[in-house]
Amino acid sequence: MPPKKRVLDTNDSAQDQFFKGLCFSFSGTFTKTHTELSSIVKQYGADYSKTVTAKVTHLVSTIQDVQKGNSAIIKATSAGIHIVSELYINKSIESLKKLEEKAYIITKDDEEEEEEEEEEEEEEEEKVVEKKKVAPKKKEEKPAAKPLPKRTAPKRKKKPKDPTKKTARSETDTSNHVTVKFIKGGAPVDKEFFDKDNCHVYSKGGEIYDVTLNQTEISQNNNKFYILQLLFANNGSQFHVFTRWGREGLKGLSNYKSFSGSNFNGAFAEFCAKFKEKTGNHWDNRANFVKVKGKYDIVELDYSKNDDDDDEEEEQEEKPAKVVQHKKECNLDDRVQSLIKLIFDVKMMEKTMVEAKFDIKKMPLGKLSKNQIKKGYAVLKRIEAVLDNKSKENLNDLSSAFYTAIPHAFGMSVPPTIRDKNTLQSKMDMLESLADIEIATTLIKESEKSESNILENYYAQLKTKITPLEKDSEEFKNITTFMKNTHPNNTPQIVNVFEIQREGEKERYEKTKHLGNRKLLWHGSRLTNFVGIISQGLRIAPPEAPVSGYRFGKGIYLADIAQLSSVYCRTAGTSDFCMLLGETALGKTFDAVKDTYMEKPQAGSHSTFALGKIEPDPQADVIHKDGYSIPLGKIVDSKYKNQNVSCREHQYVVYNVDQVNLRYLLQLKGN
Repeated sequence: MPPKKRVLDTNDSAQDQFFKGLCFSFSGTFTKTHTELSSIVKQYGADYSKTVTAKVTHLVSTIQDVQKGNSAIIKATSAGIHIVSELYINKSIESLKKLEEKAYIITKDDEEEEEEEEEEEEEEEEKVVEKKKVAPKKKEEKPAAKPLPKRTAPKRKKKPKDPTKKTARSETDTSNHVTVKFIKGGAPVDKEFFDKDNCHVYSKGGEIYDVTLNQTEISQNNNKFYILQLLFANNGSQFHVFTRWGREGLKGLSNYKSFSGSNFNGAFAEFCAKFKEKTGNHWDNRANFVKVKGKYDIVELDYSKNDDDDDEEEEQEEKPAKVVQHKKECNLDDRVQSLIKLIFDVKMMEKTMVEAKFDIKKMPLGKLSKNQIKKGYAVLKRIEAVLDNKSKENLNDLSSAFYTAIPHAFGMSVPPTIRDKNTLQSKMDMLESLADIEIATTLIKESEKSESNILENYYAQLKTKITPLEKDSEEFKNITTFMKNTHPNNTPQIVNVFEIQREGEKERYEKTKHLGNRKLLWHGSRLTNFVGIISQGLRIAPPEAPVSGYRFGKGIYLADIAQLSSVYCRTAGTSDFCMLLGETALGKTFDAVKDTYMEKPQAGSHSTFALGKIEPDPQADVIHKDGYSIPLGKIVDSKYKNQNVSCREHQYVVYNVDQVNLRYLLQLKGN
């Protein structure tokens, strides 16, 4: 902390003039102005020079200025003048004596050492802040767990820290507010870069010089990120190699090194050196990236371009974002507008991800690539193998690998090991939501281009005809009965019911309709998934996903009891949710008494009918005018009640997406 100013009086002794015989000059940005600093050093006997002249003995500067090598730095270096940090003045005043310069000298070699020291100091600061939040224990209480092992890396003697360096101090603010920002032509400049509005991430030949790295090591309580960007000034005057690092969920620290606008080779070499040091891999060979133990891993982000312009020079030019004025008047039915607002609600998506501990501060919605999500699934599959006693891999290591692939924010807490099927399932659900949010943010981005009303644009992107049902219609009444009778406990309020016709789905369904045994069945999912479901239909889990939770294999799961499907609809921070009703061609079913995993229907069947102990009264089934049955009866015991079946309610599973034709969407509110 900089010292308070002292006012000299006539009683001050010569001892207080410990800077006598010295002459200071200043180059850089400090905690005080140059005028204020010159006044302070004069109080203690020093002289001041606005420029570096022969009488100057000390040039006070910053790492950034030394790296830039401006005229003041060049003159001081060639004249053998001490180049020190502002801390040299502060510490000398605190000690009331002129200190040795050695510990405060700034050189070009200091940057890497500075970065490592600041990262270490940041972690210590965060620990101190976190401890302050916890009420002190009584003396007789014993710690609940052994302290974490200290890092064994050899320590260097550190220089005193300079508070004037252009680094972003660590924060404990884990605010959940995040803006979804789409950048035309590439990656966004990191928000912590001091000149972000006048620079852009450099790209050349389709290659974007931006990388986000992550490293989680549960055993060491490491959960940190590292951002590396090669920035280019919009006026072409400078390159900057910018870095930001710290613990997941916090702002962390930052630094940069500047090069002239004509020195791409120097800037690129610095960028590559940073990448190699942090990952153990060469930038030019990152397509064959191999995770090195103890180093960072790449987090693959999606910066899809909005245009097909391959002109490299044009890519480098500043492209001011076109301000699109959307029409205020919306021609959609008010009920449809309400639905569109609900499922495209970005804040709702954010809340869901924050609840799952996903780090949305560093990973804005939709930024994580499909391939990165697949990596997350692949690690979960390995964790599943351990939980099923089919592998002897270490769960701590695998959990660390998952959090490295899919960044999580746990504050200063040790990242939890994924050691049971419930936690595994929650992480699978999170990845499913991330995949659907990626679809939603892509559609939002596309919708921003048109000047039409924004809700109309969202609606058009869904490629689905959505028609509200009138409450006095027979269809609305049947669906209301279906809901009340099969969700008797805490029956949700029906806000709206929509008939939906997805583009091309009816035609695909016609290929399987002949299988017969057609029923109208429920399907529930979180709100975050509905843009993806409506625009792309119900989908089967990818091959890389674990099989946990899929009791009868990977397929589309449906139910004849609404209460069962509604369990899968919970969304953080809201009582609003949606459910679907799909006409399903079950054909010949395989009647499953026990959980039976399969990737396709059993031989001679078209679907799986998992037998349950309760069901809608089959005597009350109604046949729709289009030929499918609607199970409208109240819940009764099934004929399998006294049999040793593994399900409470019936479940229906199809393994071909063409066997489901989504008919209705219900907008609901929980009680």
